[in-house]
Amino acid sequence: MAYAQPQAHIFLQSLLPREADLVPGIKRVNAGYYALSLEFAKVTYIDLFDAFADADGTLYAHMTYDGLHLNKAGYQTWAHEIEDLIRNEWEGVHVETR
Repeated sequence: MAYAQPQAHIFLQSLLPREADLVPGIKRVNAGYYALSLEFAKVTYIDLFDAFADADGTLYAHMTYDGLHLNKAGYQTWAHEIEDLIRNEWEGVHVETR
């Protein structure tokens, strides 16, 4: 990516919560994503986990159909969480059209 699109800014989003037995592994992966984002100037890590996790770290029941796939409330939360970050990144960016 750095060679093909050196001006690109990458948003690396965390994994979302799942069942309780998967939470420790998800948190390890997310810590790895965060560490990876620190290695590159144009990578922004977006931690979504807490916005989607209930007290035991599992995906809020009201944001999912089945414990995995998001429903409308889940997607609205996702959009809310990333909207300002993306909007701020695009301020002043000139987009070329062909």
